[in-house]
Amino acid sequence: MKTCRLGLHLLAVLFFVHLSALWAQSAAAPAVPPAAQRASFERLGDLLDRDEVAEGALELGALVNAPAPTPAQAAILQRAVEIGRRHLKREGESVAERNASRHLLCLARSHFAAEVFENGKSMSALSTGRSIDSPEVVGQVKPKYTAEAREKRVTGTVIVEIVIDREGCVQEARVLKGLPFGLNESALAAVKGWAFQPATLSGEPVSVYLVVTVNYPWGKGDKVPAKAR
Repeated sequence: MKTCRLGLHLLAVLFFVHLSALWAQSAAAPAVPPAAQRASFERLGDLLDRDEVAEGALELGALVNAPAPTPAQAAILQRAVEIGRRHLKREGESVAERNASRHLLCLARSHFAAEVFENGKSMSALSTGRSIDSPEVVGQVKPKYTAEAREKRVTGTVIVEIVIDREGCVQEARVLKGLPFGLNESALAAVKGWAFQPATLSGEPVSVYLVVTVNYPWGKGDKVPAKAR
């Protein structure tokens, strides 16, 4: 009987040790954010309902690599385009508010095919020069560092030529010099979500070519080195 009690006591101790180890593993494991905290078009729609432009731009920036939008998602994106344009026409907006509105607009537009402007007219892009005030970046999306590139420890720069239209959005983008393992595609997806203060000629916004560089890995304090074509 004594031997039986000792055996049961030993089993209880082992079970407690095993349970403690499971608790420790659970505490050490990274927390999985609830669905409500993940970037989503539904959350974006809620932010737009509240007219929270800056927060909407942040939410939409996290969706830059999302697949082609469904009809319901496209409707939310179209609302973002309209809200961004409406805010840009408001008087009295701060620089930060205008930049957030432009970024929201450009991020939403990046999910659609190239479009004409509100007046239905298009204009050929110009090369920047002495008579043109160059565009200035006002909103960026961090490029995704792909798992394969991280595994291979690939570093370097992707050089991209872009067309910035009269709204300050990237209408076209092509890689001039690239990197392997999906980094070209990642750079293009990110750059298409950037927003710029439009270039101007005689005070009027114009479409221009610009060459930008995307560095991998993307450092915490990185800026956008941009060069005229």
